[in-house]
Amino acid sequence: MNIPIAKAKAQLSELVKRAQAGEEINLTRQGEIVATLSAPARPGGSKGLLGP
Repeated sequence: MNIPIAKAKAQLSELVKRAQAGEEINLTRQGEIVATLSAPARPGGSKGLLGP
């Protein structure tokens, strides 16, 4: 699924739920994919830049 960043800000909780369920969410800026939101590759995830 592709979604503009501005729209994603208002729907972040729903997008995170969808990513947890296995859907890949591509964030776009001016139609270009700039980031991807997805579930961690392994159970428990890994330590990220924003915390544990």
